[in-house]
Amino acid sequence: MRAEARRWLAPLDLPDDVEHDVILAVHETAANAIEHAYPPGDTGGHVELTFWLDGGNLCLSVADHGEWRESSTGSRDRGRGLDMIRRLGADVAIDHHGRGTRVVLQYPLPDMPAADRFTTDHRSPESGGEVRLQESDQQDHLVLAVRGVVSSRSADEVLRQALSTQLLDRGRVVVDLSGATVQWDQVVQVFPDALAEAGGWPLARLVLARPDPLTARILQASRVHLTVPLATTLTEARRLLDVRPPRLVRDHDLPNDPMATGLARAAVASACEDWDLDDGLYEAAATVVTELVGNAVEHAATACVLHLAVDSKRLRIAVRDNSPVTDGHPQIVVPDERGYGLLIVRGLSRSWGLTPHAGGKTVWALLNRR
Repeated sequence: MRAEARRWLAPLDLPDDVEHDVILAVHETAANAIEHAYPPGDTGGHVELTFWLDGGNLCLSVADHGEWRESSTGSRDRGRGLDMIRRLGADVAIDHHGRGTRVVLQYPLPDMPAADRFTTDHRSPESGGEVRLQESDQQDHLVLAVRGVVSSRSADEVLRQALSTQLLDRGRVVVDLSGATVQWDQVVQVFPDALAEAGGWPLARLVLARPDPLTARILQASRVHLTVPLATTLTEARRLLDVRPPRLVRDHDLPNDPMATGLARAAVASACEDWDLDDGLYEAAATVVTELVGNAVEHAATACVLHLAVDSKRLRIAVRDNSPVTDGHPQIVVPDERGYGLLIVRGLSRSWGLTPHAGGKTVWALLNRR
């Protein structure tokens, strides 16, 4: 961890004595987290190290996700770590919460030039590799540089969270993949998924820049590039943030409540307006989504996720719930109170169907734009 901290501090060009103090503080704080948060022999725990600049202060935090325990080693030296850090000139704040402990250190750095914010996540060996994220504020957008191996676990636990946060916070994000290695093809789905969760274009805009040739082929084979554009340079990526992608996506979480159908119709109305879809398509989509979400509430009796996707030819409406069913189409019946239900969906749709998956199902319909 010392070597990693030194690498991330290098662009700041700190005086040698200050860099030494910061690295010593990182080591001591991380050692405390490992000793107190995780039981002996636990190889699944990890700590997260974050650096940033706040005015004239260098700040860093070390966070764990364990349950704080008193040390069982009985070492007298280990109890002096935070006192030593304070003597090195740092302000120390400790936050114990239900998800672990976060220690924040702040060093005054007079006349420190402005710099980017850096975030490093140190993963355990079981994650399949280590992925590091570096954030660079470019005023009208954020560049998120990914370094290391993007495995299934690191994509889900690290990259997805960072993408969701920045897309909701900044709205315009470029992901620099020049230092990343994609471990397998399914992990690239993290990019369109995070974009859809953040509301999709134009509310949230995402471009992938400078992937290596293998990663670029995986992204294209997975059709990710239709939703999240690819760029060969950061300059091109900045330009593509203002270009509508060929395929637009948006997700909405809906409750297990009769009001879910009204929320779904409002979501469809908002998407049709943002995506410049005509009134006829909106009316058909509103009817279809009412039936699909109404069926999920009435028959699946679980919360559901509404997924909307549109390209030049069609609009896809999908409702995913948490109630598994047998394979095949849902039964088409004519209930006495709900009207003609899925018969209406079939009549308005180009095609429709059901996709079973672990723990639930997705019922979908495709509507022609013309």
